[in-house]
Amino acid sequence: MPCCSVSSTIPVFAIRDFDNFAIAGQETDNGDMACPCAQERELVMNAAAKRWLFWTPRIICMLFAAFISLFAFDVFDGSHGFWEMILGFLIHLLPTTFLVVLILIVSWRREWIGGLLFNFLAVFFIVMSWGKLPWYGFAAMSGPLFIVGILFLLNWRYRAELRAR
Repeated sequence: MPCCSVSSTIPVFAIRDFDNFAIAGQETDNGDMACPCAQERELVMNAAAKRWLFWTPRIICMLFAAFISLFAFDVFDGSHGFWEMILGFLIHLLPTTFLVVLILIVSWRREWIGGLLFNFLAVFFIVMSWGKLPWYGFAAMSGPLFIVGILFLLNWRYRAELRAR
């Protein structure tokens, strides 16, 4: 039986009582002593946040690569020969394959590289497309790149703090 009011069957992410959350042995806002397992709950919540922070930029990047790859299918309009369409399809996939996926592979272990390169790609796209697209075109193409870059930088920063402990 746990020492606190939270049973072990309730998932950690379902704990909503952050107002009275304190480290074991400290007083809460209402003057009660924190339960001894409060520190353990805090560590579990940090591990859950770490997993979320690890996987979110990677999954968004994979989804963004799939989204960009959809634009390569415009080659198959039937006006060219089979091999010309295949060559055009492969050329259209170059930005996805060699930029986004390659940067994802490199940044899987070195998050700071992904943070810098994805933010650079977002800015590069905005600069190269300025005046050619409406605002939602920039949001659809550069927005996910900025989000992935920021999340990779946060992941790198968070992992650095955990290693220091």
